[in-house]
Amino acid sequence: MAQENYVEGCSMQRPPLLELNSLDLETKLMKETPYELLKDNQKKKLGKNNEAKMTLYNALPCKEYERVFMCKTAKEVWHTLVITHQGNSQVKNCKIDILTQEYEKF
Repeated sequence: MAQENYVEGCSMQRPPLLELNSLDLETKLMKETPYELLKDNQKKKLGKNNEAKMTLYNALPCKEYERVFMCKTAKEVWHTLVITHQGNSQVKNCKIDILTQEYEKF
């Protein structure tokens, strides 16, 4: 089979593509509204958010899961993981400064 026939996420080597851009504050507001009062498109977005969260949760070890299980949206989970492992811009700048100082000492 040709490689170009595979769609995103249908390959054995690639995980599914998660579109977290559309899962934002609107999803938080939908979670506070009773499910019966939601419109069809809102129900679909809520379902996609839940699917994305479950995909992230299943990929995490227990220690990481404990950090993010209280997040309401998949975007929050992703943001928390990014900050935890990469740090914000201030942390990155500090790391660069420390590495530069160590290099100069060497």
